[in-house]
Amino acid sequence: MNKEMSQKTFLIIFILIVIIGGFLRFYHFDLKPLHHDEGTSWYYINIIYSNQPLIYDPLFHGFANWYLAVIPIFLFGLSIFTLRIMAVFLSFIAIFFFYYLKKYLGTISTLITALFFAISPTFIYYSRQLSQYPFFIFFLFITFILLILYLNKFKNIYLYLFSIALALLFTSHDWALIFLAALISFIFFAYYFDFTDELVKNKIKSTLTKIDKTALIFAGLLFIYTVMLIMTNFFTNFHNLFSYLASFNFHFERTYNEIGHNKSFFYYLTTFWPIEIYAILGSILAVYFFKREIFSIFVGYWVLFSFFIFSMIPYKIPWIFIIVLLPMYILAGLTVKELFNRINNRKKYKIILISILILLFLLTLYNTINLNYLNPINKDNVLNYVGPTNDFNRLINDIFGNLNKDSKILVAAESYWPLPFYLRNNSTKYIDAKDDLKPYYVEYNLFIIDQDKSFDNTILSEVGTYELRYGYYIKILKKI
Repeated sequence: MNKEMSQKTFLIIFILIVIIGGFLRFYHFDLKPLHHDEGTSWYYINIIYSNQPLIYDPLFHGFANWYLAVIPIFLFGLSIFTLRIMAVFLSFIAIFFFYYLKKYLGTISTLITALFFAISPTFIYYSRQLSQYPFFIFFLFITFILLILYLNKFKNIYLYLFSIALALLFTSHDWALIFLAALISFIFFAYYFDFTDELVKNKIKSTLTKIDKTALIFAGLLFIYTVMLIMTNFFTNFHNLFSYLASFNFHFERTYNEIGHNKSFFYYLTTFWPIEIYAILGSILAVYFFKREIFSIFVGYWVLFSFFIFSMIPYKIPWIFIIVLLPMYILAGLTVKELFNRINNRKKYKIILISILILLFLLTLYNTINLNYLNPINKDNVLNYVGPTNDFNRLINDIFGNLNKDSKILVAAESYWPLPFYLRNNSTKYIDAKDDLKPYYVEYNLFIIDQDKSFDNTILSEVGTYELRYGYYIKILKKI
């Protein structure tokens, strides 16, 4: 079936898929209210934008994301559009990378997998808001592509670019360790243990002997230099680098000890089925339709390694799973390729397979439209984790509806993000949620407080109560 399609036809269809994925990512991406984490990310980006000293905070991970995210803000000013545009753009570019998997997935499977990735409800949802993860997925994908390009052609330029991409991956998010651990452990086990056949083992041994040792040393130095360049703020603050290196232990302890986001082992599977049915079903079927080739074995190992690591970690939030979903899409593509190969001359089975893929496409497209455009901030949207509610726009409208040019706002709430972004141009003070309001009655005329916080109703009147995040309420008070 693959031989029936010319390169020109493939490119036309592939470009159409990229356009579809781009449209779904860029369409009105600035209309959804900011997520809690977008507010805190803006605060960090604003430090760069304001040319203030950038101090490493492990909660915000690496600097690479924020240096990229601030570029549109420098060029066009601050808005929700410019805050999110770089994340959206990199997610769009990532679709192109499937072109380089054609050798492994085959013509038809590459197009099918790229299409499902382009319309993925999860990748679209998290690319349309600012977080570390669209950046991380971009760096993870390009790191993988550069690795296979190098192993195919053994041109040192690909090795050097791989080392730079890997450095950007590490300075994007500490989850880079998972990919590196998967890669190193795969090479170790395949080389020393009999979990692959001799053909694969010999291929790995042959590959290792072809690597230019001098170029490998230079690539290692290039990796170190890139990490230092970014994490020292371009060699202006070496303390940040030391803090970054020490933070890996912090993140390890946090993933196991922080309460509030602990979930069961099967949380990711139950959450993303059937939202990501193509990737999950294709990965499960790969167990039966597995082909013993080094690329297929590594991708399968990468999926299993990542899935079990992230499933065993108690700390679970939905957007982490896209790190596992990326190799799952590639593995699903390998499954589809093998299915088409096995039924190549059986018209009836081919019709059945195509019909199933169409049904999966329609289900995925329905979930994409529902979760991203019709109900992006609904309570039942599992992707809108600790995100804004349908009450958020009313909250913002009522805040600004009760302000004048001389108004001063006091915020005394346990949680208030992303309000600082929206109130950035107003005179606003933030105090501890438990602090007494009495000392501030004279100076301030608008108060934002927790729902259960007491106040003097002879001085302040209630404007309204609002659900900032599902299950968490705040009040607006104004001076009488």
